[in-house]
Amino acid sequence: MFLGFPTHGSRPATVFNGYFEHAQNIDGKNYIVFNTCRMVPGKTLEIMQTEIEKKGGSVVNKRTFKGLFRIKMSKVEEFVEELNQELMKS
Repeated sequence: MFLGFPTHGSRPATVFNGYFEHAQNIDGKNYIVFNTCRMVPGKTLEIMQTEIEKKGGSVVNKRTFKGLFRIKMSKVEEFVEELNQELMKS
C-alpha cells in the first residue's frame, strides 16, 4: 500500500493520526510511505513507520520529497523506477 502525507511542524499531518486510529486489517501488510515538505521533514517518516509497525504492518520503502513551492517530478519518477526495479527482482 502506498501512503503519503505532507509534513506539518516536522511531523506527519494530523490526518495520518486519524487514519491510523480507525485503520483495521493492517497486520501483515506492506507499506511504501512518503512525505512532502518545503524544507525540513523532521521525523515524519520515522513516526509513520513506528505507527504502522505498532499496528502490525511493515514499511518496505520510504522517501521524502522536498520542494519550496513544488516537488520535482523527476524525483518522484526516480522513486517509482526504483520500486519497479525492486519488484522485478522479487
